[in-house]
Amino acid sequence: MGFFEYTQELVKTNSISTSVVAIIGPGAQFNATTLNVECIYMNNKNEDIVDFCERIKDDYDFKQVDLVIMSRVLEHIPLRDLDYYLYSIHSIMKKDAKLICIVPDMREVTNELKNIDENFDYFKLLRLNLELFSEGNNVWDRHCTWTDIYTMKLYLEREHLFRTDIWNYIDNLNTDLMPKELEFHARSL
Repeated sequence: MGFFEYTQELVKTNSISTSVVAIIGPGAQFNATTLNVECIYMNNKNEDIVDFCERIKDDYDFKQVDLVIMSRVLEHIPLRDLDYYLYSIHSIMKKDAKLICIVPDMREVTNELKNIDENFDYFKLLRLNLELFSEGNNVWDRHCTWTDIYTMKLYLEREHLFRTDIWNYIDNLNTDLMPKELEFHARSL
């Protein structure tokens, strides 16, 4: 199953017919008409999340969001900006709305890099290094936000905007590049 199908399944299982859903990252732009929900997508993959949230709030027909699905995005945000990005996402959500984050398990990424041998796929090596070290134009931003079970809970809860409900490993995504993907469910406070 790819991100489009997985995202559609998340919307199906985590929303009701009157829900407003915001989708950020891969999996956006699937056909939501059969789900009877209103979906708001980031129109441009280069759009900043803060700008996306401001665009939604500036809309004349703004409705607070019941569900935000953020796939493979959080790990690319510079750590020093993470709280502000999470605050911006929180600002478009209803109280007790659900946030679902899908991120790579960085511990598994580093374990995979430790086990490199002469038969290791070179493209995969470059991709794993990109996940860990190559973000941003500024030399100080050239790292990813570390995402694993413990830090994700910390990031989501430290500003008291969200309460983490559950997390689990995703094993049915067709992503050969990442060893393991994590899925976190949190509620807005």
